[in-house]
Amino acid sequence: MESLLSRSLRRITTWTTIFCLLLALASLLAQPVIVGMQVWAAEPDSALTATESNVEKGRDVYYKTEGIVSGPPAPKTADDHQHYPRYNFESRVLIWFANQQHLYYGSFVLAVPIFCMIIEFLGMVTKDRTLGKRYDRLAYDFIKISLTAYSLTAILGGILLFTFLTLYPSFFSYLSSIF
Repeated sequence: MESLLSRSLRRITTWTTIFCLLLALASLLAQPVIVGMQVWAAEPDSALTATESNVEKGRDVYYKTEGIVSGPPAPKTADDHQHYPRYNFESRVLIWFANQQHLYYGSFVLAVPIFCMIIEFLGMVTKDRTLGKRYDRLAYDFIKISLTAYSLTAILGGILLFTFLTLYPSFFSYLSSIF
């Protein structure tokens, strides 16, 4: 009787956890819709369009479409030492390398917790206890690896920031003025 009660209690706890996770995910997915509805409700009926107001318009460089200017114009730069310092190596390769490594480790850091959650779920759903413990141990080992990747991602992000500041100062000042 005790074993049956503990199994049913464990099953209820598992399904409650799954339900709470799905509810949290659904609320996160529905948030833009709810916020969008509040924005629509706050709009006045006599809103001015872009042609009626005094909004600066510009033309897109690539797509050649007309639209509202949403930021400062890109600075006019020249290929000289003031805008792009030279250090006797190809700066684009260094930026590419730092950016690519930061992207690799950043995606690893973002994907591993999701993968571990799926492994943990498989461990909870499986009927075999030894297989469930193996899944649990696998997820634990992945998280241990991920902790090292967090610090490595932060270090690579710092290196990327440093390379942007030193190799492309005009471009970085323009980007920092936008964001």
